[in-house]
Amino acid sequence: LKEEFTKIYEIPFDPKRKYHAGFYEHQQAGIFFVIGAPELLFELAKADGLKDQLDVLLKEGLRVVAVASGVFNKQALE
Repeated sequence: LKEEFTKIYEIPFDPKRKYHAGFYEHQQAGIFFVIGAPELLFELAKADGLKDQLDVLLKEGLRVVAVASGVFNKQALE
């Protein structure tokens, strides 16, 4: 994967921010990955339908981390 994805920029995890983000170039396109607190990522993604599923997992005592990805304009980071 390191050969296919070239890191452009990274936001390290911070407990106050509750997420980690990485911005990469892949096949000449910009792609990002965000890993963090499900409540935050679901809110940012407007994924209200996943809240019920998250509640079920949390009631079982499981720790849950959400992962999101998307594309971006690489020139926006320059």
